[in-house]
Amino acid sequence: MRFQYLFLLCLLSASAFAKSTFRDCPRCPELTVVPGGSYLKGSPQEEAGRFSDERNHDEDDQAGPGGAQVTVRVPSFALGVYEVSNREFAEFVRATGFAMRTDCIAFARREGNWIWHPDASWNNTGREFKDDFPATCIDWYAAKAYVDWLSVKTGKRYRLPTESEFEHALRAGSAATYHFGSDPEQLCRYGNVPDAEFSAVAPDKESLSCSDGYWDMAPVGRFEPNAFGIHDMTGNVWEWLADCYENSYANAPVDGSAHQSEHCEARSIRGGSWGYDLSSLRSADRSDDPPDILYDGIGFRVARDL
Repeated sequence: MRFQYLFLLCLLSASAFAKSTFRDCPRCPELTVVPGGSYLKGSPQEEAGRFSDERNHDEDDQAGPGGAQVTVRVPSFALGVYEVSNREFAEFVRATGFAMRTDCIAFARREGNWIWHPDASWNNTGREFKDDFPATCIDWYAAKAYVDWLSVKTGKRYRLPTESEFEHALRAGSAATYHFGSDPEQLCRYGNVPDAEFSAVAPDKESLSCSDGYWDMAPVGRFEPNAFGIHDMTGNVWEWLADCYENSYANAPVDGSAHQSEHCEARSIRGGSWGYDLSSLRSADRSDDPPDILYDGIGFRVARDL
């Protein structure tokens, strides 16, 4: 009963906040206020595609994957309505002279797979460079430098979202497999995902039968938002988060903050992408990568304290 009440409260909050967006400067990312609330972080034991890192290892006392979900309370915060675009990231590079690396893993249409390209970079990924595409081939350090720059520029505390904040904002009050329900064929309405167009280019990859209109990356904001008015939380590109990745929730904070470690070998990423496994599109899914990797399938969005 308590969880049903919290779920209803989140939905009511969503309707109040979804249309309230703002910017801290003319070329800053557009933000929306995400209402605070509690939710069950992770996946229920019976969810198809569940991975072992989506639960609390300390409660691994059941058959199958085992482990319980974790109740998390997330304070209200502001989040980017869209993934950071090439236009927005280019403003940062011009203003700071930040040295961007090459050596990116990018998707090659001819091979139908992800391939390492020693000369590929954030503005040279092998596809036409478009201002409204999400900025990719950006490592965690460059994403962190961008939000630090916004903090100095605006006088507000910008940062990368935490894992708890991301899942809370993605679910937008939903406890289902996806923020809109449980039918994977509806994913094409809400994000750029491995679909019929992608299957034509990469027939050996797992894909859906629906069509989202893109085989490759899509411009930000082309699909329906979730109940909090946020776009592309599912699909398009993975997103860097503030947390140091750990393979369970046993030591994860329950107050919405990021898990940190003195020696962090991998950072958390969330949201799945247009060219990755279908199971990664679930709201509970989580993954990780080394913070210095350059990958055309990873971008980021900004968070900001209120």
